[in-house]
Amino acid sequence: MELSDYLRALKRSWLIIVSCLLIGAAAGFTIAANTPPRYQASAMMFVGVTPSDGGSWNLTSSSNYARQAAVSYAQIIRTELVLDPVAEALGIDTDAAALAGRVTATNPLNTQNIEVTVTDRNPVLAAQIANEITQQFATIVADELEGSPGEDDSLVRIEVLQPAITPGSPSAPNRTMNVALGALLGLAAGVGIALLRQVLDTRIQSVDEATSATDLPLLGAIPDTVIDKGSALSVAVSPRSHESEAYRALRTNLDFVGGDPRQGCRTFVVSSCEPGEGKSTAFANLALAIAETGKRVVLIDADLRAPTIASLFGLEASVGLTDVLRRRASLADVLQQWGSGKLFVLAAGQLPPNPAELLGSATMEQTLADLRTSFDVILIDAPPVLAVTDAAVVSRFTDGALLVAAVGSTRRPALTSALGAFEKIGGNVLGLIAMRTPRTADNAYTYAEQPAR
Repeated sequence: MELSDYLRALKRSWLIIVSCLLIGAAAGFTIAANTPPRYQASAMMFVGVTPSDGGSWNLTSSSNYARQAAVSYAQIIRTELVLDPVAEALGIDTDAAALAGRVTATNPLNTQNIEVTVTDRNPVLAAQIANEITQQFATIVADELEGSPGEDDSLVRIEVLQPAITPGSPSAPNRTMNVALGALLGLAAGVGIALLRQVLDTRIQSVDEATSATDLPLLGAIPDTVIDKGSALSVAVSPRSHESEAYRALRTNLDFVGGDPRQGCRTFVVSSCEPGEGKSTAFANLALAIAETGKRVVLIDADLRAPTIASLFGLEASVGLTDVLRRRASLADVLQQWGSGKLFVLAAGQLPPNPAELLGSATMEQTLADLRTSFDVILIDAPPVLAVTDAAVVSRFTDGALLVAAVGSTRRPALTSALGAFEKIGGNVLGLIAMRTPRTADNAYTYAEQPAR
């Protein structure tokens, strides 16, 4: 994916991202509010070595020895040797292992210092334990580790540089940090969900995605609108609407594809990937838009499986194309004029058991040839190309096919497969019609929607 795809994914899922951020922040606050406070008290000790004489060599060696000893002593502090006497002196009913979990001892690099930190829910007890550790450890070093009990011959001494004091505020939980960390994790989760959604959801979300998936030219972008039986023919019902202007733009763009419009009749077939993507509505309105220019237009319902054109125009559906292909009627008998204009409709007629054979027959080719002598434009509404081969078969008799894709429902793999279905049979796909494109601030108010003055 390109950067624009990532940005589009984040914009599309902004509500999920914000929700995850708020949930993360709330979780951080809840955890902090339900976590018992803990206090920390720290004491600092110094490990010193008294040289046997005042020589400079002995002084340097003593300092090096003290630094090395401090590293070892920091590890000894959390052992039973030190903590058992501490627990006994303070009367704490716990063993050394449990007490060690509340004690840390560190030796800052290249120093003779040891810092002892005790964490406890009781601030007074935390300071008492830290101070008791320093006292017990000093005794243990002098009497057991570096000397003999009762003898004052240890050259190593432990001095308390800073005793522990009772902390006035808890060290944990840090509510501000917990909320910030929860919000950050929630934000990361939201972004991850948004990107995963973009990768897993193959539905086309924009016109750019549709064109990039096929490399077909975009002939028209029809905005999303609520369509019912009475408003499907927007070019006739609301000629000044933005939808109607979009169909007129599609009409204009057709003049630049499929050959020279001045060279006789032009024939187009329209199809989609799957049912319900708006192909029949698109072609019906395109036919109305072309008829507005004074051209004679015939709209053929070649969807011999689920015809809808006659229903859209409120015309008779029982006779039509199948009667002509079976030589039961002539074109003059079944062509129906819509309104007082130059638009004629050839309904599907009775549904046959072999639609593909009829549409790919020589009779179909001859029927189109006969219509070319009387009309300027022939529009053929065919079934979805991935469901059946009808559209690809009939496209061989036309100037080219128009492929409909619905933003928000058509999937990228389906669109590429539909294009491949036409190419396999030698059909020529001229361009793409994007249906249900999102309305934006740029197209919400146009000159075409203004009343005439």
